[in-house]
Amino acid sequence: MVPADDADAQAAGAVALAAWRVLRCRDGGRADIRLGGDGKPRFIEVNPLAGIRPGYSDLCFIADFQKVSYQQLIGKFLDSFLARHAQSA
Repeated sequence: MVPADDADAQAAGAVALAAWRVLRCRDGGRADIRLGGDGKPRFIEVNPLAGIRPGYSDLCFIADFQKVSYQQLIGKFLDSFLARHAQSA
């Protein structure tokens, strides 16, 4: 995996977050973005039910690459859910 430079990563992140919000996804998942021939990020797909098997699933590989442990990743999902459903806590 080759890391994107900061400008490309921020632009891709903005496209991914916009797609995530438009599609009303929640808690955690994966948005796939590719740079077009013009260097601009293009939305490919979103997977709101991305696999979370450590050492196997893309979402876990991405988290590892960002120095986010599996426990932290799951905690982020739970924090997001509980923020929307405080009565469930």
